Amino acid sequence: MFSLTSAINELYGISEAYAKKLAKLEIKTVGDLLTHYPSRYEDYRLKSDMVKLQTGEKVTVTGTVKKFSTIRTRLRKTIIIVTVEDNTGTADLIFFNQPYLEKIFKEGLVFSISGIVGEWQKKKAFIGPDYEEMKEGKELLHTGRLVPIYPETAGISSKWLRGKIAFILQHCSYLLNEELNNKIVRTNNLLGYADALRQIHFPDNEMVLKTAQYRLSFEELFYLRLASFKRKEKQQRTLTNNKFKIQEYKESIKKFMDNLPFQLTIDQRKAVGEILTDLAKETPMNRLLQGE
Repeated sequence: MFSLTSAINELYGISEAYAKKLAKLEIKTVGDLLTHYPSRYEDYRLKSDMVKLQTGEKVTVTGTVKKFSTIRTRLRKTIIIVTVEDNTGTADLIFFNQPYLEKIFKEGLVFSISGIVGEWQKKKAFIGPDYEEMKEGKELLHTGRLVPIYPETAGISSKWLRGKIAFILQHCSYLLNEELNNKIVRTNNLLGYADALRQIHFPDNEMVLKTAQYRLSFEELFYLRLASFKRKEKQQRTLTNNKFKIQEYKESIKKFMDNLPFQLTIDQRKAVGEILTDLAKETPMNRLLQGE
């Protein structure tokens, strides 16, 4: 059992070697991994029968592996051709230099395949598509949905990240505690923290994705403002040795303002008054004065 601050290599399946790679993405803890948000999403929600495939279409099909073949070129490269079928027809999946796929695409297994329909030897085919085996009770992560694409580094792919993040969301729900006050959540009509994390990584649709993004952005800004207020409160408790006796200079200040070559606006006079009031206090002034 681990926490959000646990080292990332404490998570099942993450070795020291992977931990070093993840560090390049500033992922050092379990919490860092959960907040490694997608940079974009691939829309694989359009589903089609194989007989209806159109060249250039981004689509998802479901097919049973019918045949696996390997072609070796003169340059010692390998071309993998996987033929899949549904009840309407067949399609070929083309992969280059990935001989390990023979252990994955076993005849008779059912796969979900997503990608752009292209052509291979004058036949419609998927060139290097995304894929995952379909199993009963298993949620699709890499195909057939809005698929998250993450910032990556050498040896760490979006597919790998999706698997690890999905594992945490599914098996470690105790980590996803709501930290915002319930009143704040209700008043601002926010999505719950656990739901927001699930939807930011694996959104059901665009609408709920925007709701999740708003919730997580709200929380980030909320804690930034809270930290700012705490710094200000701490600063206000510090007495200053430079308290100004404004009353002694009241006439001089009025004379200076009256002799300006322009008339101060109401807002400018208000700002001057607030600054003078702050200068007369025993606590430091903390203001941002913006002018045109």
